[in-house]
Amino acid sequence: MTILFEAIANNLFFENIAILFSAVFIGYFVGAIPGISKGIAIAVSLPLTYYMPTVSAIGYLIALAKGGSAG
Repeated sequence: MTILFEAIANNLFFENIAILFSAVFIGYFVGAIPGISKGIAIAVSLPLTYYMPTVSAIGYLIALAKGGSAG
């Protein structure tokens, strides 16, 4: 149970939440543009995740995919 609380605490930093909101916004924007799919958005932004912490990078890619599906 403590592992679950540690995982939640690691994700509730302001930096992680800001990255998630920006990725969802970028995903909405990319999803609204004709001819650009969420796969292209993930492929283009994948090099950006090399310089992020692991938790932030995975969350960024998931949020970008979800935003691209909704957009």
